[in-house]
Amino acid sequence: MGAFADNNQIRVHLNLEVADIDEDMETRLSQYKSAALEYISIKLNQKLYETEVPEDEENGTIFTDSMRQCELMLIEEFYKNRGTSSAKLSRETAITVDAILNKQRKFNV
Repeated sequence: MGAFADNNQIRVHLNLEVADIDEDMETRLSQYKSAALEYISIKLNQKLYETEVPEDEENGTIFTDSMRQCELMLIEEFYKNRGTSSAKLSRETAITVDAILNKQRKFNV
């Protein structure tokens, strides 16, 4: 199973040079990461855990490699569209992320 993407993985995914990263950019990347993880958690209707789900947690899941790929795709989308006023994901990203996450989604019955 995978762990949440670290800042180095995010920088590599976004093709950012270390010299391009200042404190402001680190803050933005952390915000994009938080937003991506929140999006995934809401989509799955589950709380995300990196290693193990606590015994008393009924609504949790371990973060997988496919979830990490979605995390990186979402971060890239947020980064590329950081100057736009639209809050929507691109159609391609939304379809791909949803296709991956829907297989792991927990539905309330």
